[in-house]
Amino acid sequence: MRKVGAQTAASPGKLRGRAISGPRAAAGRPPGVDFRRRIRHSDLTLGDQGMISGSLDPGATSMPKPFKIFGIGLNKTGTTTLGACLMQLGYDHMSARRDLLVEVAGGRHEKLFQVCDRHESFEDWPYPLAYRELFARYGEGARFILTVRASPQAWLASLKAHAARISPVDHCRLLAYGYAYPHGFEAQHLAFYERHVAEVRAFFRAEGAEHLLKVLCWERGDGWAELCSFLDEAPPNRPFPHANSKAEARRNPLRTWANSRRISEQLRLLGRDGWAR
Repeated sequence: MRKVGAQTAASPGKLRGRAISGPRAAAGRPPGVDFRRRIRHSDLTLGDQGMISGSLDPGATSMPKPFKIFGIGLNKTGTTTLGACLMQLGYDHMSARRDLLVEVAGGRHEKLFQVCDRHESFEDWPYPLAYRELFARYGEGARFILTVRASPQAWLASLKAHAARISPVDHCRLLAYGYAYPHGFEAQHLAFYERHVAEVRAFFRAEGAEHLLKVLCWERGDGWAELCSFLDEAPPNRPFPHANSKAEARRNPLRTWANSRRISEQLRLLGRDGWAR
């Protein structure tokens, strides 16, 4: 039995990753990422994406989990909250990895499988784009969680607000959605969201594996009871971690200004004046 490194958590809604060290971290370290500094899970973007693993409980020890848990909802569907939950339940967790998204977008999955073999739970990119391959590899040894928003429009509004405040360079949108910003391409993004949800449901139904899929919507009241029942885990005696909410998101005036200019230029090229957040 090995000890799991403690996470720093100022509150259930503010999830912080721990510094990663040791041979395992070195082997899985994406190029250009400094793992010696602590990072906010909610701020994982191109320059900050890497391995976040362990438990939020400083006294927790890692016991092998019976299943791999894959969050396959698109970003801005509550993936950060899902990651916080899984870490609190003691899973060896990993969040967004842009280097793996590059591989998956190129049709290559070997590195993804190597990473997934070493860890227990996952959410954010690239896992929503690889659920078919992950199902083929892990089958009954995995559980899949599709996080959704109360409506496609709620998801789009959140995605647009997120794009307007994070780094204008360090993001995954071009790889994942095919556009630098969703502004001006709202219809395409809504279609992407709706198609993803429908295709995930149809895939597991066609495979006779609906028991391996759970659809969760935090906005509609899903929480510890629904998640833990699906995972056959005891609900922890702590508040549900609604992580990375808009109210908690840190704003950087320079990023906001840079994004505003880029969004305005994109809309200008599309023949549209002005933009709405």
